[in-house]
Amino acid sequence: MAAEGAHAVIDDFYSQFSPVEADEAPSSAPLLHCRVEVAGLLAKPELNGLRGTCVKWDAKMQRYGVRLGSNAAATLHALKPENLVRVAVDNPCTCAELVAAVAAGEVSFDCILVLGGGVPTGPSTCLPFVANRCDAAVKVRAAHAACGAATLPPLLCLSAGTAHAPQLLSPAGLPVWEATVSAAHCLAQVGVLYFSSFVLHLSVDTAIINRTSEGEFLIF
Repeated sequence: MAAEGAHAVIDDFYSQFSPVEADEAPSSAPLLHCRVEVAGLLAKPELNGLRGTCVKWDAKMQRYGVRLGSNAAATLHALKPENLVRVAVDNPCTCAELVAAVAAGEVSFDCILVLGGGVPTGPSTCLPFVANRCDAAVKVRAAHAACGAATLPPLLCLSAGTAHAPQLLSPAGLPVWEATVSAAHCLAQVGVLYFSSFVLHLSVDTAIINRTSEGEFLIF
């Protein structure tokens, strides 16, 4: 259930964005980026009952590209809409449940995005709820090591601040980007010199993440 909750968190954030071709109407593929269960498949009955994510829509063949399981490198299965049932998840998981699911190898991510929330309270201090996001992202990243992942997903900290409040400035009068403060907070939690953390400090309002690949992204 923890793994299903993990995908529910993902679906909540980017179900409206898809890597479909420009001439493909999203309305023609209502299951795109949804969690589904295979049912009624005669050609490969061994797939019935398995769950996965619809990551592509082939308008010409009228089939979804379905990744079964949570491995981003897994082979995509071309399945008809009538052989897929959307999986409803009532309650998104907690951070602890997500960490446990990652550590158990039930779900994994290629990148973890940490959203901003406004103007930091200081040059090295995040807003409290943004600090909570950073802490959760660090825990989920570290959990990948527990299941023997060869590489850990990088963190991408977002936000320049907000257009609704004055920009925070350093003592030298330079802008203090919220993404930079968030990345510093993450680094402090890890306590090591090398850490895959990146910043995007171009947006000053709610960021829109455009999924152009088929990887699994987690957004806090």
